[in-house]
Amino acid sequence: MERNHAAMNSAAPAIVSLRPLLLTQFATTFVGNAATFFAAFLLAGGSGADEAATQRALTVTFLLGIVPMALASLPAAWLADRFAKPRLLRALTLALVAVTGLTAVALLLLGRGEGAPDGALAPRLALPLQLLVVLAGVQGALLSPAKYGLLPELVAHERLSDANGRLELGNFVAIVLGSGAGGFLAERTATAPWLGVASLTLLALVGWLAARRLPERPACGGGEPMAAALSGAWRAIRGDSLLTLAVFGSVAFWGIGKLLGQDLVVDAKVRLRLSDTWASLLLALLPIGVGVGSALAGRISGRKVEMGLLPLGALLMAAAAIVLGGGGGTSADGDASAGAIAGWGRLGTCGWLLVLGAAGGLL
Repeated sequence: MERNHAAMNSAAPAIVSLRPLLLTQFATTFVGNAATFFAAFLLAGGSGADEAATQRALTVTFLLGIVPMALASLPAAWLADRFAKPRLLRALTLALVAVTGLTAVALLLLGRGEGAPDGALAPRLALPLQLLVVLAGVQGALLSPAKYGLLPELVAHERLSDANGRLELGNFVAIVLGSGAGGFLAERTATAPWLGVASLTLLALVGWLAARRLPERPACGGGEPMAAALSGAWRAIRGDSLLTLAVFGSVAFWGIGKLLGQDLVVDAKVRLRLSDTWASLLLALLPIGVGVGSALAGRISGRKVEMGLLPLGALLMAAAAIVLGGGGGTSADGDASAGAIAGWGRLGTCGWLLVLGAAGGLL
């Protein structure tokens, strides 16, 4: 395997433009995040909706994104090794164009329902939006190993660290902007949601056009059946206690992150009466903090893996969540449970959200 990896790097051109890969990744990541939050805000209804109903709608929406994504992650690495990564990226970006385009057409044909409560989405429009979340999550999970695995096939080993940093930066920026764009599009196209999805289709098309410019590379994996590969991975997890703990820790970390994001949306829309745009901007502070924390972790760790950052990040994350949850205060309409912004003020809340994200970045 080492000989194959060395040969692959030596066969790579000395100078390869990463722009097609960076643009492909940015477009697909942006569209995936924007589509999820776009659907979540529309399905949650207007900012004055019932809190319990909003919570249920958000729970269902985020589960529809997370569960299929987790299941699709199992065969994703096998697909990235089994097939040529550039061709796989082209196929998956084209699939995203098809998913968003068909969703836009479905929303256009179904139209907005008659007699729906003010600020609420017509029931018959819910299914296309839910399918959009599911399929966008699956597409993102299948695409991730291919885009990261293609990197060492495009650049020489000495350029790999710099190239990986550029790829991670683009991914981070796409997550932040996509999260913010989801609420903005939901608010601006609430009466014609097909327009919001159509705009995402155009960006997905840009990603597909960029993927078409990726240089050809052969498949680097063997012909091992997927069932055998998955079985081997499961045996490796069960046979290594540290790996088992890492898997459970990762599940807990991302589960808590999604739950916190969901609660922020409920507080912003139901209790604080913020618009979809401002609620999504509030959520965007979390990935910004993650980026800061990740950079800090990289500087502290240097050339080694600093395991001491794990308990530090976990404790800081718990402390920030407790502080935000106990912000208290009274809103303009006298609600004593108005949440963090009423108690800490907008600036204080934004600061604690950045701390919360930075703690996650340390992890």
